[in-house]
Amino acid sequence: GLESFVIFGSRDAYLEKSTTFSGNVGSNDTLTVAKESMVNGNLVANTIELHKEVTVNGNVSANILKLQRDESILGTTATSVSLPIATLPTIPDFEAGKTDIRASATTTIPAGKYRDITIEKGVLVILSGGAYAMETLAALPDAKLLFTATTTFFIKKKLIFHDHVVMATLPQMPLEAVHVFVSGNEPVVIGNRAVLFG
Repeated sequence: GLESFVIFGSRDAYLEKSTTFSGNVGSNDTLTVAKESMVNGNLVANTIELHKEVTVNGNVSANILKLQRDESILGTTATSVSLPIATLPTIPDFEAGKTDIRASATTTIPAGKYRDITIEKGVLVILSGGAYAMETLAALPDAKLLFTATTTFFIKKKLIFHDHVVMATLPQMPLEAVHVFVSGNEPVVIGNRAVLFG
């Protein structure tokens, strides 16, 4: 089921080079892990591509497995999976708002409807919980998002987290307290050395 995955792509998923990732990652089509990355979890997809010097501290299951060189799979390897692996939930219809937010200093953003939210480099944004609907969400390098209550993001077009972005919850909150739904056709981008809880 979908609940066993931290990241799941209905079509494709791509983990950028030098990524360290904890949790299961899957895709109904292609899952690519770029070079020098480490995944602490299981990988499941129709096709899995592991670039050079990738370490998987878990199991790998795919109908097609493409390996480059010097990769390490520390768990088992299965060469047959049933498709679809999981079905993403239907994203309910939602409307984004007309207000843009450009956070350039520490700020709290309440639940609501927005058009575009941009978090400037190195800025801390506190999310007070509830449902957030928007066109785009962009967090520039070193930005930090702190979730203080159960939160759901509904994003119509684009989600971009640049390098070193941190998305965290309060220590007592379960990871399931944060859900992010992106309905657009553009790839979700998570930059190098980003740390995400949710």
